[in-house]
Amino acid sequence: MNNCTISALDWQTAQTGASHIRTAVFMQEQRVSAAEEWDGMDEQAIHFLVRTDGNESIATARVLTETHNHATRYHIVA
Repeated sequence: MNNCTISALDWQTAQTGASHIRTAVFMQEQRVSAAEEWDGMDEQAIHFLVRTDGNESIATARVLTETHNHATRYHIVA
């Protein structure tokens, strides 16, 4: 098995690899609409990108934060 790295990135850095995965997995395979997938929250999110030792992007997730009543909540959105 190849070694993989997981990186926490901003959207500008993660965009190329993450967009490809999200389009294939969520939009094509799971039929999520473009409006739902590209919800405008990427700039505020922390993105995680899993890459092989050959630098191929193979998985992604993002963490969104919300503050309600002075409490911060984190949402993992694959």
